[in-house]
Amino acid sequence: MLERIARTARVPELADVLADRIPSADLSSVLLHAYRQRSARRAPADLMAQRERDATVAAADVDARRLNVLDRLAFAAAERFEALELAPVCPLATNTVLGGIDQNNVLATIRNTEVLADPTTAQALECARRRRLGDSHVRLCASNRVLRMQPFDVPGFTRHFRLFALASASRATPSHGFELAALREHLAAHLRLLIALGTEGYRCHDITVEVSHSRIARAVLAHAGADLDQIRSRVRSHAPSEAAEPLDEQGVSRVILRDPLPAMNAILGSELAGPARLLASVHRDVFSALGRQFPTVDFVFDLTRTEALDYYAGAMLKISATDATGVRLGLADGGCTPWTQRLLSDRKERLLVSGIGLSLIATRFSQQPTR
Repeated sequence: MLERIARTARVPELADVLADRIPSADLSSVLLHAYRQRSARRAPADLMAQRERDATVAAADVDARRLNVLDRLAFAAAERFEALELAPVCPLATNTVLGGIDQNNVLATIRNTEVLADPTTAQALECARRRRLGDSHVRLCASNRVLRMQPFDVPGFTRHFRLFALASASRATPSHGFELAALREHLAAHLRLLIALGTEGYRCHDITVEVSHSRIARAVLAHAGADLDQIRSRVRSHAPSEAAEPLDEQGVSRVILRDPLPAMNAILGSELAGPARLLASVHRDVFSALGRQFPTVDFVFDLTRTEALDYYAGAMLKISATDATGVRLGLADGGCTPWTQRLLSDRKERLLVSGIGLSLIATRFSQQPTR
């Protein structure tokens, strides 16, 4: 495609010139001029045609009042977190540099920014800024409409949607103290929201919390003979039903347990002793406390999680529930990341992020019909 464009423009090295040889500020000036000229030639019919074919500019198929109610419930459930109103854009390549996300999945602008695709990466920048200024512990929450460019073919998933996100940042503490406290706070906030939904006409059946660890999951999957490269290429975070398909095809059984310690000892032995101790502490300290607070919720460990193994680095969380039609969906996801370590060049920095899909709740878990 690039070769065809270069031939049409009669500039053989057009792609290299635009990508590498023109400074960013000058490239922005060129593109601003080009789009100003193109905009001057547009007609009302062009606007209507794009509105019909382009899903990124279509209105959401959900009553905005529902999302307003969900915002209120979410912020109330996360009362320990400072509420931010994030900018609608963030620095260019934020998601590529921090999360390894393909830039084609993010809408870049011509002013060296990109449209918000994930509140947690923007929150990570704010966490790093505050940590650098001396804040000992940062807890942030935000509710934003985000835009992602990859195609979605799962009911209830669209190009743009509302996401409520949490971020906790601090310095490493002995015996995984930060991870345990942050994991408990994030899970409690998300569960308080799901329980509160019942007062507003929503119904979430069979809520399950799954905690995993990226290093343990990779080790257990490798021990079982799973092809990790194939799993990475197949699993999509927005299609949780597909997560088990590569395992089924490879004859690998999922390992989901209430107490992970016996299985970890049997499979891993002394390998990965640190991550194993972390999950054992989650079982002993986090799940026991949350189980008393939320007695109707099921708490388990997934030692063979396949999603986002390269995105997160350490403990991972997932919350699933069954909607009114009997379909099981992942509502919340999160985990530890090295983003603040990289932003601050300090391996002792710790960050845990998570998000829950408010648009998905509004469209799939409401007992009232969507418009």
